[in-house]
Amino acid sequence: MADGPDAPPLAVGDRLTLTIDRVGVGGDGVGQAPDGRVVFVRGGLPGDVLEVAIDTVARRHLRAVQVQRLESGPGRIAPFCAQADVCGGCPWMSLPLVDQHTALRDHVQHQLNRAIGPAAPTVDAVVAVPPNRAWRSTARLHWAEGVVGYHRAASRALLDVDHCPVLSPSLAAVLIEVRASLLSVLVGRGTLRLTADATGGTVTAEPEGPLDDRSLKALDAALAALVARIGPVRGAVRLDRGR
Repeated sequence: MADGPDAPPLAVGDRLTLTIDRVGVGGDGVGQAPDGRVVFVRGGLPGDVLEVAIDTVARRHLRAVQVQRLESGPGRIAPFCAQADVCGGCPWMSLPLVDQHTALRDHVQHQLNRAIGPAAPTVDAVVAVPPNRAWRSTARLHWAEGVVGYHRAASRALLDVDHCPVLSPSLAAVLIEVRASLLSVLVGRGTLRLTADATGGTVTAEPEGPLDDRSLKALDAALAALVARIGPVRGAVRLDRGR
């Protein structure tokens, strides 16, 4: 595509070669289009040179999807999850922790500067709290058409997930049990929220959102059986639609 004042306006489907300058609040890489607008790209990291295809055009920004990574940024590392590039849950996993902390601090500082101005306080460095893996205490598992898992990156489609390395040990164990118990009985679409308490000794399982009667009855029966089987071992609690 030609650059400059005579270039045609950017449109959905146009392709650009883009260098990622920073990471945004939502985890997307941020670059700049030839017309000066910022471009958000899922999975882009600082220093990456990408070929992208525009999929959203707004007055002040664009969104694009990666077609090809032409050059990797100097800070990019290998993610510790094999599905990190396609799953929508961990967009910064290929960014070193120190760079993640710097980006978070910069985001907070930027928002304070915008809200307060020159009198804004200086934000201290982010303090890391271990563990760096297997830390997550809440997960939302979605199901549809025989698939149980998370949303794919930048999509409402589901990615089948049989394990997740960022889940706390108790949640990771319950994920395996849930898939084994529920995969054959879930119908339609729905979401199951799993939450571990502070000690990791108790996990709650709660359906979210509207469910048809068939799905609700099947889910209720399967969760009851699941709690009966693993409750004495892992301390499971079943929440009956919010109670």
